[in-house]
Amino acid sequence: MRVSCTPVNIYDRRYDSAQVKSVELFSLHSAKLVSTVAAVLLILQTFSLGGSSFAEEEHQFWYYFSTSLLILSGGMIGLGCPSWTLKRSGFRDLLIVLLLDRVLLRRLHQTGSKWIHLEDLSDWLNRPEHSIWLWLSLIVGWFTLLLQRTMAIRRYSANRHPLRFVCSLPVLSLTLITFGQLAYRWAVASTKSEWSVITARLVYSFLVIDCLVLWYWRRSNRLTTELLVSKSSSSPDWTQNSFDVLHPIGTFPLLICLLGRPSVSLLWIGVIWKEYFLASVMQRLWDRSKWSEAQPSRWHLSCCWLLYWIQGWTTYFEQVSWFFNS
Repeated sequence: MRVSCTPVNIYDRRYDSAQVKSVELFSLHSAKLVSTVAAVLLILQTFSLGGSSFAEEEHQFWYYFSTSLLILSGGMIGLGCPSWTLKRSGFRDLLIVLLLDRVLLRRLHQTGSKWIHLEDLSDWLNRPEHSIWLWLSLIVGWFTLLLQRTMAIRRYSANRHPLRFVCSLPVLSLTLITFGQLAYRWAVASTKSEWSVITARLVYSFLVIDCLVLWYWRRSNRLTTELLVSKSSSSPDWTQNSFDVLHPIGTFPLLICLLGRPSVSLLWIGVIWKEYFLASVMQRLWDRSKWSEAQPSRWHLSCCWLLYWIQGWTTYFEQVSWFFNS
């Protein structure tokens, strides 16, 4: 934790103390309700694992559980937030997370004994006659990932000059990985074993470079990735907290994209985007809390942790069987 007397502006607009205390994305009542519902359902889910029939289809529980909490969170934002601009931003991010979960990530592959025999989107893309759609999806997916990293850097950068964002080291390292991954897929599809080995080794090297670059970027920008406290005359005002999605561990999904089937890349690109928008929701929830009171901080923190925990389990069931069967 870093204590600073100088507030750091990590957004296009600066949120001062009075504005934060006057407008909340989540009220204390909303945070209590969402946290309580999530905690109760987690306890019930833990006890229900004693039944073998339920454990076999546990992933279905997490799908409906995460969807219900996202809808409940959206309802609490709609009922409690008086600012239409802030409310619209929260609705947008929650809707994108919901669509990624229910429309893209779950449709990419079927899990569970009742659905495993059904054709999924990945089976359709892996057919030889649909290779053009697979290639188009991969190209679009990787370039949207470049866009996501540029947006993440822009969010936490003090300099708003566009060239600085595009030419930053994290974007350049991801650009190398993008072209390396596409070149590797082309070499494998062309049955050129020599080129596939060379391109795979290049991608491994680029992944190491990307991990080091993200570590250096995070270390050099630690003032915007830590919890900042602006001291006031009465009590600390907790107004800045960065849920940073750029971390060296973010290189691991890119490694799985290389090890798995081509359609695995689409899954993990969607997971990275989902994490980005979920972090945006928690960022607004955190910044717009009344930090002058001790009780709301505990409930809002619990709400953030539970939302992230549940989405993590949903992602696990979306990808684990697919990865090991690749």
